[in-house]
Amino acid sequence: MSRQQKDPKRDIEWNFYSFPVVWAFFVGAFIATLLAPVVWFAVFFISLFAVSFGVSHIFGHTLRKRSIEKRKQKADEDERERRALAARVANSQQGAAMSSNARRRRRRGRGGSGPSVSSDSPEN
Repeated sequence: MSRQQKDPKRDIEWNFYSFPVVWAFFVGAFIATLLAPVVWFAVFFISLFAVSFGVSHIFGHTLRKRSIEKRKQKADEDERERRALAARVANSQQGAAMSSNARRRRRRGRGGSGPSVSSDSPEN
């Protein structure tokens, strides 16, 4: 079998009206009009607007992406701290319950269930 039959070509769909393609076109037009600004005066202003819009879009998108990522990291850290605190509280409550059960057992085995009344107490 030939290599072409083994690797069929995938259909690649190009979206020529997407931001990267249009921005690259206007960057090319801007650079071209910088080389000859007198001839293509109208194209220069249109491409200048499009390039400045594209740069501001990329800058704003990058800042938004960073802030969202920082918020997500902070939320994940808060969630980890909350879970760790809940685990510590659960462990301490379980430990307190076990120790109070052990104290109750010890008290029962020491000779009586209630306080003893002695005759030399100041209340008598």
